[in-house]
Amino acid sequence: MKYGTWKIIITAPEELVESIEGRGVSSCTAAARQDATDRLRELAECLEEEHGAVTEDEQ
Repeated sequence: MKYGTWKIIITAPEELVESIEGRGVSSCTAAARQDATDRLRELAECLEEEHGAVTEDEQ
């Protein structure tokens, strides 16, 4: 296996970048994961408001 240096460029929302500035890669990935989880939770809440709660059969 070859080891070396990689340059990685990502695009992220400004709020996420501000929240992770000056931290390491693991902090960045954790923040990105939390951001995605928060957004999914918001989506689920909106869908539940519009269409009602998910039934056990639908789960």
